Amino acid sequence: FKYIKSTNKKHNINKLFQSYNVPLIPILNNNKKIVEVISEDSLKEKKINKENFVFILAGGEGKRLSPLTKDLPKPILKVGKLFIIELIFSFFRSSGFNNFVISINYKKTQFKNFLRNLPNISYQTIEEKRKLGTAGSLGFLKNVKKPFFIINGDIICNTNYENLMNFHIKNKAKLTIVTRKVEKKSQFGVIELKKNNLVKNITEKPTKYDFINTGIYVADPIILKHIKKNIKLDMPDLIRLLIKKRLKVLSYEIYDYWRDIGTLENLNEVRSAISHMIK
Repeated sequence: FKYIKSTNKKHNINKLFQSYNVPLIPILNNNKKIVEVISEDSLKEKKINKENFVFILAGGEGKRLSPLTKDLPKPILKVGKLFIIELIFSFFRSSGFNNFVISINYKKTQFKNFLRNLPNISYQTIEEKRKLGTAGSLGFLKNVKKPFFIINGDIICNTNYENLMNFHIKNKAKLTIVTRKVEKKSQFGVIELKKNNLVKNITEKPTKYDFINTGIYVADPIILKHIKKNIKLDMPDLIRLLIKKRLKVLSYEIYDYWRDIGTLENLNEVRSAISHMIK
């Protein structure tokens, strides 16, 4: 393996990364014991443009969380010491993104009153006059010049959003869909057949994997040209439309903590897990 004995020799470290295409370089002391490990990303200056905003889709009724959502919109339900929307703010702000646009509809007066009492949050709201689906409210955006995040208002995910934005920009995607691999394990032995009912093989309780949509995206402003104002549109329909138009749609797989707070069971699970993520 390649190594170096001083973190002060930044030029030498960069040279090793460029020459050998290694992901990590250990720093050794005089006894050749590892004292630190340097990644190439850690040496690069931050190039992320903090003007990239975060569009939060928060207009849904949250019927599956009833009766908790009878009088409150789902994003302002409490999870531990914080509210769902505060957790979303916290995770993005930890990656350097501080500008939020929030699409609201259900119980919008309560939502706006709640937001006014939050300190040091830069946000603006978009009010749906009627239900526009999971993508329709994007049609209200104007003069967008830079790639931006889209996230459902009930998603808890502590991924590195700076890395996500960098991936989107580096690969020149028009839409990046954050995905996660989920396991599907069969409860039965699966038979593989040939013609004439001949058994070719049997696999005992095989495991398959699917990639699911996490409800988090990075979008290029060009996608807004394909969204009509005040017309209902769901995100799967928008994705299919972009693919049909031959715009570059990519997947970005995450391995971090992720939950869609769509049910009481999920809400309770997040409440028990959140203390490990927010100190």
